[in-house]
Amino acid sequence: CLHPVIVVIDEFDRINDPQTKKLIAETIKILADRSAPVKFVLCGVSLSADDLIGVHPSTIRNVLALELMPMTTEESREVAVHGFNKLGLLPEPAVINLLVLASHGLPYFVHLLCEELAFHAATSKSENILIDDFFTVLNTALVNVAPSISSSFTLMFQPTREDSIRNPEMFGQELPRNNAIVPSAIRRTIIMALALVGTTDYNLIATVALTLMKQKNEFIPTDYKELDDTDVNMALQETCKLSDFICESPHDIKFRDAFARGYTWLKAAAYYGQDAITEVASGTFRVDD
Repeated sequence: CLHPVIVVIDEFDRINDPQTKKLIAETIKILADRSAPVKFVLCGVSLSADDLIGVHPSTIRNVLALELMPMTTEESREVAVHGFNKLGLLPEPAVINLLVLASHGLPYFVHLLCEELAFHAATSKSENILIDDFFTVLNTALVNVAPSISSSFTLMFQPTREDSIRNPEMFGQELPRNNAIVPSAIRRTIIMALALVGTTDYNLIATVALTLMKQKNEFIPTDYKELDDTDVNMALQETCKLSDFICESPHDIKFRDAFARGYTWLKAAAYYGQDAITEVASGTFRVDD
């Protein structure tokens, strides 16, 4: 009689080779068909077991998916502070607050950001972690985000057919407001504002979007010098057609889950930078004590 065996594979989402995933899935199926006393524990970040394993449904029938609920603010803070303390690192209070805010209750983002900040501190040979460091490591952190989270992100910002024809952002041409779409650059900023604000107050999202664009001195067509809730709604409706990052519910349009919002939040922070994010934060949330 064989003794029960448990095989744990951590960070399964980081396996990029489809053949490797296929072989593991086939192994699980064969062992399950033979009632072998072997259990596999696959740990990874994904929206579903199908996305994580990426194989035929016959294998999924042998998998029990367990979803981890988001952590509370205090739990996220505790994870970050405990880890930094163990390493003898001294983050500014503002860094912890911003890190907790950016992670959206997801252990995945807490660990990712803490790891990058700790590595940055080690390479710079400093025990202090400043808020500037948070924005310094963002691009590196985003590169290491699981493909299951980031793969459909860029689809949200694909130019529409009319954008491709007129290219208003590239050539400074004006796209009149009475068109059926919102220019892709403005649509992108509205989506990022939605992630930063975390509310379905479309007028507030419009205000934040303009704040971001002005901070970065981006081209704004004349008809869009002022944004309103209609522009925001139109932009989000268009995004629903391009990517499943944004989904329409019976009452509003929002990110499909915390991973989608969290990733977009980080992309916004990396793209617009500390000054813009801090200005937005001063009116919508706090990043300091």
